[in-house]
Amino acid sequence: MSAANLMQRLTRDLGVVWPNHEQDQVLQAIFAPPQQALAAFAAWRGELDIAHDFDRALMRLLPLLYLRMLDIGQQDPLMGRLKGVYRRAWSDTQAMFHGTAPALAALRAAGIDTMLLKGAPMVLFHYRNHGSRPMADLDIAVCFTDAEAAFRALAGAGWQAQTPITRDDLAFRHARPFRGPGGHEIDLHWHMLFETVCADADALFWHHVQPATLRDVATTCLTPTLTLLHTLAHGLRPNTETPVRWIADALTLLRDPTAPIDWPLFCQTAAALGLSYRMLLGLAYLRDHYGQDIPTATSQALGAARRGPAEALELAVITRRTGWHRPVAIDRGLLVTAEFCRLARQRSPLAAAAMLPDFVRYRLGIASWRGAAHGALRRINRRPRPASG
Repeated sequence: MSAANLMQRLTRDLGVVWPNHEQDQVLQAIFAPPQQALAAFAAWRGELDIAHDFDRALMRLLPLLYLRMLDIGQQDPLMGRLKGVYRRAWSDTQAMFHGTAPALAALRAAGIDTMLLKGAPMVLFHYRNHGSRPMADLDIAVCFTDAEAAFRALAGAGWQAQTPITRDDLAFRHARPFRGPGGHEIDLHWHMLFETVCADADALFWHHVQPATLRDVATTCLTPTLTLLHTLAHGLRPNTETPVRWIADALTLLRDPTAPIDWPLFCQTAAALGLSYRMLLGLAYLRDHYGQDIPTATSQALGAARRGPAEALELAVITRRTGWHRPVAIDRGLLVTAEFCRLARQRSPLAAAAMLPDFVRYRLGIASWRGAAHGALRRINRRPRPASG
């Protein structure tokens, strides 16, 4: 990797996890009590420049906004445009489910256990409306021991990884996108979370599943308790495209009367994964900004958990103040260090030390240290030499 490419990788914007002013107005319009929701909609509408396109994160909230405003009788002329966004989301989700179900069927035919994550289970079990939550792909999890068999099964059904999956990917990543016939996409997870690249951590999720069906293909998904944990863990991670729909997903789940949360299990699992303070941060935000009731005992249990070095480093980035111009490279360094701490936690000190060179090489985007050294020598040799005499 050239010095320029390395600098670009280190200084690429991290993004944030919290909604901006406009996104918060829309979330308030969706989830606040009716009179407050109408006031939030009016405030958003008053500042809206309809000549400009909505940003992608906001666009994904508009179907929910349409359904809420329809429910409380909003008559604004903008409702026609919102209805169009909702109908497009409904159509796209139906098409995506239809196009990606064959990938799920191919895995099932190969005898591989599967689990749906993120958007699809939310639509099927909690939103219960195919137009309410736009999504670009289907997230499918398999056990780590089944990963290579899953690659073969998908390839046999015409699905290919968008970039070749290497041994490093299996060691240091949790998922990769695949594209299939018709251009449809899935995200195949061999670990449940970016932060927990470990089969033992995955087992905590696989022990708490419920049956699910997608287009007549039998599969599983997480129970509501661990769906909430997975939603918060994934959403509270810096992203250049602010992933504010974690707020919509979490509030929808928490307000679903058919989805009781086992709070002791939630706290125990968060502690086992080293995510207690991230869970507390997310739940406190939902309580303080959207009036969501969170049991006091849950907040106390999460706050009393031990905070490991990885979580402390992650929180230093997640909670950084808006407008504080700390160099992005420092925050990226903190997150990469946290990632290594999590990987090292799963290994003996000797194994962690042996892993470090490969981890650093992978995170720098270097295929091999030998190749990098040869490339550097070639660049040195190509430099023009000063004329003699």
